Amino acid sequence: MKTISNRFALMAVSLTLGMSLPPALAAEGDMDPSTSKDMPMDNSKDMTPDKESGTAMKEGAMEDNEMAETMKKDAARTTAFADVTELVAAIEPVSGSNVKGSVLFEKVSGGVKVTAKVGGLEPNSKHGIHIHQFGDITAADGTSAGGHYNPEGNDHALPTESKRHAGDLGNLEADDDGNATLTLTVDNISLTSGKDPIVGRAVIIHEKADDGGQPTGNAGSRIGAGVIGISSPGDDSGESAMAK
Repeated sequence: MKTISNRFALMAVSLTLGMSLPPALAAEGDMDPSTSKDMPMDNSKDMTPDKESGTAMKEGAMEDNEMAETMKKDAARTTAFADVTELVAAIEPVSGSNVKGSVLFEKVSGGVKVTAKVGGLEPNSKHGIHIHQFGDITAADGTSAGGHYNPEGNDHALPTESKRHAGDLGNLEADDDGNATLTLTVDNISLTSGKDPIVGRAVIIHEKADDGGQPTGNAGSRIGAGVIGISSPGDDSGESAMAK
């Protein structure tokens, strides 16, 4: 037994050191002595960390952390908006008009209630009113607000049609004094989350009536604009921003 143990120990040492086995031992182990030197037992690679793999793992962990942080911020924004029940757009004149007023958006059962009160219009006239894509009203003619808000890709239509732009709110109709009031409830938008949210976008009042034609109702230039923002809590923003 001792001889056999010594032989196995010698084989193990020889293989570990990359040495050729003596012919007798190679025969006993069913090994070819001419090839044993080509089969070293080098475990150094298994024992040495892969620097590139380590770097990749660190970079992957950093990306995961950044993604988690972004998700956390998005969740915080969603939570901050969760209790919002009113938005308001304070309408200011563009293109040299005298148009002023406000549009209030209220979360109600079945959708969003829109209440617009606008003054400075041409007496006894109709004016298209739409939600536009961007909350950017820096251009003197209001064109920086982009086109109609239409995330669903529908054709333009009046509010009587179920398939229309999300921003299609129809027309304001001015009285003898150039003041107009519009109230309607729509179910194709939401305030801050859900289907086609409108917070941060813009309300545009147009020079002419929206006739429902393509692509945007033939309503002419833009004469009033306001960014849709969150109403001040405890304040009837709709009334405070209305035309007087």
